[in-house]
Amino acid sequence: MILNKRTNVFKDYKKSLTLIGWVDYLLTGLLGFCFYSIFLWIDFYLNEVQYVMIKLSSGAKSFMLASLLILANLIPLKKIFRNLAAVFLLGVFLILNVALLPVYFDEVEARKFSPKIYEISKKSFFQSEELMIKGQNFGPLFKKGQVVANEVDFTVKDWADSLILVEVPVPPHFGPYDLKIITWEGLESNKIRVFFRDPEELNDYQ
Repeated sequence: MILNKRTNVFKDYKKSLTLIGWVDYLLTGLLGFCFYSIFLWIDFYLNEVQYVMIKLSSGAKSFMLASLLILANLIPLKKIFRNLAAVFLLGVFLILNVALLPVYFDEVEARKFSPKIYEISKKSFFQSEELMIKGQNFGPLFKKGQVVANEVDFTVKDWADSLILVEVPVPPHFGPYDLKIITWEGLESNKIRVFFRDPEELNDYQ
């Protein structure tokens, strides 16, 4: 009888350890998911709002996810869960992440095929100079669009989905303009402030 009780207690103890282990794995996974969702929002903000970097590949994102899971595993969750305030904050954090995911995917889908300018070889130039424009979703050569600054059309010399080479035209007046790309389908890119310089400036150096 006593032996059976001890055996049952030992089995219950093993089950509780197994349950605690699964809870730890679940919490680690949820925390890693939260970290990754923050990374996705930062990536979205940089690429789709500020246009300051090239979009990361799926392989790079997978590597980031694995790294964040390892980071989450290093956090002492047992100590955190002894503090009720920490538990509450983590719960709110999880709820916000889950609630904002549909918004994230909707925004990504809405901007998925929009043209984006990430870099221009120079933002201040004279007429007849060549400019190189780097970005995404410009379209193929056989669906070449336009490069315009206000109402001024640039002469396109080469066109690819992520790179455009243009020649600077003669503007109606010199000064600042807003350069953008209009694709074959009529989609417009973000605007980049550029400056048409007066060729008379060159005489000052002679």
